[in-house]
Amino acid sequence: MIDADPVSFTTEYVVEGDMFVHNDIAIFLHRVLNYPDESGQPRETLPALKDMALLEKSGSYVLQAFITVQDGSNQETMKTASQHLFGLREQLKSAVRLEQADRLSLDTRAK
Repeated sequence: MIDADPVSFTTEYVVEGDMFVHNDIAIFLHRVLNYPDESGQPRETLPALKDMALLEKSGSYVLQAFITVQDGSNQETMKTASQHLFGLREQLKSAVRLEQADRLSLDTRAK
């Protein structure tokens, strides 16, 4: 019989970025940073930003654009906000490719 202590690994990340709001559209531009070493224990303080490594080694950012509405059950409000988001996609198409996410991937309920 092998007597081994269970090993628990904790992976912690820091999201670095900015959020911009234009009318009913929120734009979140960010990238993910790793902690400098893997001690396996949760941290109590953040290390210096310059000591963290990029998760995506290319240094690229993630651009997430989404609508915010007061009443999500109001179909007219949702339609108008969605049209604004599609308008933003059209404006930015020469700079960045925005794709509609799978709505089930955004579901926060446990699966």
